[in-house]
Amino acid sequence: MSKDTVPPPDGPAGPGKGPQQETSPLLSASQDACDSEPSGRTPSPRKPSPERPRHATEETPDDSEPVRTQPQSQTVASQPAEGNAGRDQNGLRHNSSGPPALSNGATRTCSCGANASAGAAAGGSGPGARSVAAAPATTQQPRKQPPTPVSQRVQRKLRSSLSVNSDSSRRSKGSSTGSQKPPLPEARTGVSSFPSGEMATTVTLNTGARMPIVGLGTWKSPPGKVSAAVKAAISAGYRHIDGAYVYQNEAEVGEGVNAMIKDGVVKREDLFIVSKLWCTFHEKSLVRQACEKTLSDLKLDYLDLYLVHWPMGFKAGSELFPLDSTGETISDDTHFLETWVAMEELVDAGLVKAIGVSNFNKEQIEAILNKPGLKYKPANNQVECHPYLAQEKLVNFCHSQGISVTAYSPLGSPDRPWAKPDDPSLLEDPKIKAIAEKHKKTSAQVLIRFQIQRNIVVIPKSITPQRIQENFQVFDFELTTEEMKTIVGFNRNWRVCPMQWSLKHADYPFNVEF
Repeated sequence: MSKDTVPPPDGPAGPGKGPQQETSPLLSASQDACDSEPSGRTPSPRKPSPERPRHATEETPDDSEPVRTQPQSQTVASQPAEGNAGRDQNGLRHNSSGPPALSNGATRTCSCGANASAGAAAGGSGPGARSVAAAPATTQQPRKQPPTPVSQRVQRKLRSSLSVNSDSSRRSKGSSTGSQKPPLPEARTGVSSFPSGEMATTVTLNTGARMPIVGLGTWKSPPGKVSAAVKAAISAGYRHIDGAYVYQNEAEVGEGVNAMIKDGVVKREDLFIVSKLWCTFHEKSLVRQACEKTLSDLKLDYLDLYLVHWPMGFKAGSELFPLDSTGETISDDTHFLETWVAMEELVDAGLVKAIGVSNFNKEQIEAILNKPGLKYKPANNQVECHPYLAQEKLVNFCHSQGISVTAYSPLGSPDRPWAKPDDPSLLEDPKIKAIAEKHKKTSAQVLIRFQIQRNIVVIPKSITPQRIQENFQVFDFELTTEEMKTIVGFNRNWRVCPMQWSLKHADYPFNVEF
């Protein structure tokens, strides 16, 4: 979601025993994400559907129950030495040890998770989280209305825009693929940039778990190539894999992960696996079904982090993007605060180690933090974030609350299906290319390093082994203060994933400043 969509290709059946998902390309929320005002409405009761069992009763949280952090994750891989560890002013753990020696080598569905008509946002489908050290293991790198001509056209457009695209040619030449050095110090949440010479490979979550600061995004990764991409990433040293139900490729992600575990390349506890709850499962009775479906597809017993992909709930059913006759998404009349209660229950059940959000704005996050009876704070907010949408205010707010941030679409999602010829291109920007040339790196590596130095987790997507390796070779150089200022100056509040087919939804997140 967090806090970097094109609809995914025909996918598996819905969660649990629910109806089969509409076979349409899904949003890839891991690369790009989008950021509304929480609604105070009370959800209206809905009749049980013969297709999906519903539970009419809704539990009310115990107001007397104290807020507590989520259980500490037990999956910490190759953690770097903590040195003189302490906590910053936000209560987040940091490491003040010096850096190790540097190496010489070096559809609409978006990462926010929306794969709708023109390429929905993904959260891919989001701040203060601990992450597993990304230790390089090798030297390789209202009720549905009858269809109308309008809604049919919109659905067709969505399916078309969700078609998967291969990686676009996006790199400058000249980057080397040298071997990786051991894991570096963990990042400190709430800090806008790192002191000179300090590198970080993990971010410490408010649960105590460490989240690798660079992960592999899987939004828009085409069928038949996802598993190989996951294996290439793990071989190159990645330990963080980001996915989502709406991407409709979690079974393949699971194949890649389990193959590497079976071959002894990595252990499950060394990995940090992220997925997201899609909008059609926001009803409390459907949340666990959706999570269990994801775990079944991945063939895993638990998730390290599970995010609410968007604050908006859509009408439950087989359609990922249920639309009315005007092409607007149909609300399920739920509120994300009720959904959050069901998310907390997943932590208590041991199905997930930590929970978070994606594409949530400041007011919506505050609504969760101020919720009576809150048990677990969000550990992460996955949002669209790149130099054209720097999200400075939202990032600073999340860090101040001990919430880590993940950037999806960190490269500007150049292969998004709905891109226009006159859209700006980060990878081709002369200033970015000049900085890359100076450091003998690619433009993509500079854009990834930019987020790392802001203490933001970043999840670039690729299915090409060489690019997967290059995207991980970002710990052996550092951008100067002036270079960081230059890149931040690109900000124009331009979104790749605006989720425009939900503009009228009560919980649409982008109608406020941040």
